[in-house]
Amino acid sequence: MITIILFALFGLFIAIKSFWDEYDFAFVDIVVDTLMTFLIIILATFIGLGVAIMLPMKTVTKVDTYNIVCLQDNNSTNGNFFLGSGTIQGEMKYVFYYEENETYKMKQTNYYNTSIKYSETAKVERYRQEKAKAFINYFAIDILSENNMQYIIYVPKGTIKNNYALDAQ
Repeated sequence: MITIILFALFGLFIAIKSFWDEYDFAFVDIVVDTLMTFLIIILATFIGLGVAIMLPMKTVTKVDTYNIVCLQDNNSTNGNFFLGSGTIQGEMKYVFYYEENETYKMKQTNYYNTSIKYSETAKVERYRQEKAKAFINYFAIDILSENNMQYIIYVPKGTIKNNYALDAQ
């Protein structure tokens, strides 16, 4: 955000230096100089926005662990989720219940950001990116952090069923 402000101020400085040095109080000159000043400020702001998006933001990975009580993919579900939490609409989701403060809560994940691994205990780990407390983050803008969430579902061995059927008739 600071990058955008700095570029806008730099544009204002350039506009004042370029157009307002030879100020002669003519109405047409005042209008043209004002419009050119606003145009340069807007152009400099957009350049600052581009620079702020291109700057690499420092992030740290946070891990949230959920001890799951039950897990289901929606292979056999073709409508609304139980308890009215949303519609599948043809998109594969994993749904699980986890315990928190002696209550059970439901959470769902999309198939494209979820991996399954075998483990002794059933749990879900959510990996998310958060902004680090770094100096460069005052100048950078991160527009992709919401999409960087990954899930790993740990299930006991034998949970995934292998179904092989050959019909050579």
